[in-house]
Amino acid sequence: MEMVERDCQSILSGYLADDVTEAFYMANSRPWPNYPTDYKPLVEFCKYQQLDVIAANIPRRYAAFVAKGKEQEVFNMPDQELSYMAPAPIQAPKDTGYYTKFYDLMKKNGMDDATIERYYRSQCAKDDTMAMSISNALANDASLNILSVSGAFHVESYLGLYRKVKSAKKMLINIIPYDSKNPIDPSAYLSTADVLVFAPANPSSFKN
Repeated sequence: MEMVERDCQSILSGYLADDVTEAFYMANSRPWPNYPTDYKPLVEFCKYQQLDVIAANIPRRYAAFVAKGKEQEVFNMPDQELSYMAPAPIQAPKDTGYYTKFYDLMKKNGMDDATIERYYRSQCAKDDTMAMSISNALANDASLNILSVSGAFHVESYLGLYRKVKSAKKMLINIIPYDSKNPIDPSAYLSTADVLVFAPANPSSFKN
């Protein structure tokens, strides 16, 4: 899961095994603000089914260092800290369409070119680390079926993280939020994934 960082793996695994309480897990794993509504159901499903969950992402404090232009400091950290992230150098390609997509989005938000470059490298550091987490799990057990959960930007149109996971048979699923009052054209998303799932943007507003 993108939403849990690698240095929280032991805490997450402890919660799944009932070795620590949910309160301890929540207090020490830096959950995203929308964890209770968006990701807790998935974690609880895995716990009930006794499935492992991979804390896949780089610790956000180190991604923030990269975004601030302090990349050298990040990769000069002690070995224990380095184990929480993919090794240097950051793989930040500019010939796959990923950079263009990222650049256009950030430029639309008023960001200058130098800042976009740093933020792109931070984005790619996340992709590198999540890809490493998945690849390491497969290296330990090639028979695994892994469901990788991340924000659409990391994988949409077969870019970013998707491209960096090597030697694995992959299927890309894009979950697209929609508002029933504002219909969308499904054909606009055909090139973004192998499987498209259109889900309510605000499930609580839909009644059976």
